Amino acid sequence: MAADIQSVSRFSPDTTDRPAYLVASIVALANRTITLAVDAAVETARAEAAGDARGFAEQVSRLAAGAFVATGELAWLAQELELTSAPDGEIATAGLALTGLQASLLAIAAVVQDVAEADGPGEAYASADALRTSALMLDELLPGYQPEP
Repeated sequence: MAADIQSVSRFSPDTTDRPAYLVASIVALANRTITLAVDAAVETARAEAAGDARGFAEQVSRLAAGAFVATGELAWLAQELELTSAPDGEIATAGLALTGLQASLLAIAAVVQDVAEADGPGEAYASADALRTSALMLDELLPGYQPEP
């Protein structure tokens, strides 16, 4: 019960460390998503090199679904961060993590698209589009994380 009260107070608008907690969550989730995306891209490349079209399609589909879920969670965390008075340095840190994730997703989407165009499975086109969509969802968040002149 005490742990429940502590977790509720951690999300209270009066908590002074809430911005730091949200930024740390954004950075951790973005970094973890990048790691998982790269790992999935490696597995996808292995499946493609082995001629395993089904394995390739499964890997890129999982990657696209995971990226979509992660960007949705990041959008929620970013909205929560906007409700706080986070210092500019913390906001810039979160923005850097989001920018890195977006660049990674776009790069992986381009590789998946290339494989799809080279007679890859049809699911690859849909997965490449889904990865691009997830990356572009971050576009809506990024302007709020740019340093003010």
